Amino acid sequence: MNGTLLLLLQLLVILVTARLCGAVLRHFGQPPVIGEMMGGLLLGPIVFGAWLPELHATLFAKASLPALSGLSTIGVALFMFIVGVEFRAPEGSRAQLRAVASIGLLGVALPLLLGLAAAPLLYRPFAPAGWATGRSRCSSPRPCR
Repeated sequence: MNGTLLLLLQLLVILVTARLCGAVLRHFGQPPVIGEMMGGLLLGPIVFGAWLPELHATLFAKASLPALSGLSTIGVALFMFIVGVEFRAPEGSRAQLRAVASIGLLGVALPLLLGLAAAPLLYRPFAPAGWATGRSRCSSPRPCR
């Protein structure tokens, strides 16, 4: 199948599935975006690929995925741009900026500190055999011989 035609068919299937799943969840009082994400799960290898593996392999062939991935990256960037343009700060931008900074800092610092705390406990059980553990005569990061 022609690459352009396959890409257009992929987009058609993705958009129709996302709209249908969004409409179903809107009917139950949920945001449509939850249904659209559910549509992505339905079209993935877990549901569609398990149910009809040959059709899934034909529709979402590995050779066609880079083009689809590029379009999806552009779509996410445009979506984030639109969200940023339409963003309104009711409490004022200073309070919003403070909240964003503290959440961002905590989102980086907390996992970093937890990783640093867990590393000494996890190193010995999971380190490759022959690697220096700090008690050997070898001080290089390469395997000691």
